[in-house]
Amino acid sequence: MSMDSNSSEITSMVKETLEKLESIDFRQKTDLNGYRNRFTERGWKAFLRFREGLSTSSKTSILRAELPSISRLEFNDNLDQCNVTIELNLRGSKNGERVEVTREIRLEMINEETWKIDRYESGLEREGCRESPVINSVFNGHPRVVKACPQKITLAMLVRNEADRYLPAVLQQAAQYVDEAVILDDASTDKTVEVCRELLQGIPSFIHVNQSPGFGNEINLRQQLWELAVQSSAEWILCLDADEVFEDRVVSEIRTLVNQPHIDVIGFRLYDFWDMEHYREDEFWNAHLRYAPFLVRYQSKFPYQWLETPLHCGRFPQNVTLLPSAVSNLRLKHFGWATTEDRQIKYTRYKEADPDGKYGILKQYESILDPKPNLIKWRENE
Repeated sequence: MSMDSNSSEITSMVKETLEKLESIDFRQKTDLNGYRNRFTERGWKAFLRFREGLSTSSKTSILRAELPSISRLEFNDNLDQCNVTIELNLRGSKNGERVEVTREIRLEMINEETWKIDRYESGLEREGCRESPVINSVFNGHPRVVKACPQKITLAMLVRNEADRYLPAVLQQAAQYVDEAVILDDASTDKTVEVCRELLQGIPSFIHVNQSPGFGNEINLRQQLWELAVQSSAEWILCLDADEVFEDRVVSEIRTLVNQPHIDVIGFRLYDFWDMEHYREDEFWNAHLRYAPFLVRYQSKFPYQWLETPLHCGRFPQNVTLLPSAVSNLRLKHFGWATTEDRQIKYTRYKEADPDGKYGILKQYESILDPKPNLIKWRENE
């Protein structure tokens, strides 16, 4: 194998590995085992020592690594070892500043197709690294806006006929940590609006009531809710549905997520409950294995773009993930599937609204009525 092909292979592997392993939210447990096979035994121990040293620092939190360049890549005479110097931009909070760091790495060739990291050391560190070119381009040269702490959290929620379902529990919890609420009622025929007014007493709230239902075209409602939240001078927009509730510790932990200057999008894992104590996990029901944005800092100069579909359009503009992002280990419980009646209603709705699977997955629609789904017991604050 030539030096050029070795260089290309090493560059690709190092970039993918380091951007993943150096992106750390110290408030959550990060699974490293999937990357264990990219290290020799000695290299893995060195990396764990390095990681342990970082995780004990109280000054560092929510970091996302971006690897813009490899400044040095030198092979030995036998082309079976390579010393690499990496320059990383860590986009997150450390004493309120972004940081630029270097890592000194040595790789060893295991065979002609495999390289592994054999040494891992910290290098130089500089405060105030430059903005990502991606961020500069999407803002068209305008600066990001970050107001002084404490940051305001605005709950944005779309509701329709939720009075006797999960809405009371959702609002009782949210009232403990949000600063204001924007509610869009889609022509409810029950006491949903009254429940919202009662449970949001003492919190600045705006409740807009549509005179006729519009849920046949979800994108219109999602965009309407977004505009109502923006008009309220929102800083952070937390978009929850009326059947979604966080773990209890959200009350004490959410301020840590928003009172920082560098991250604009926070992702959470959503667990689809099939009864009040179990969530579902299988081929089609695994949203809790990935992070989705639920909490977004509004940036007035950002060119938001929506997925213009009448179904499954998303609760935020689809390009918000271009903004500086991080994840939280706070988990969201979704009870919209938790009863047989709810599942039958949603099954019928999706089959009628999307009979050809244009906006969703037909096999997932069919799986809604699976008589023996794989269910896992929920453990609070795990």
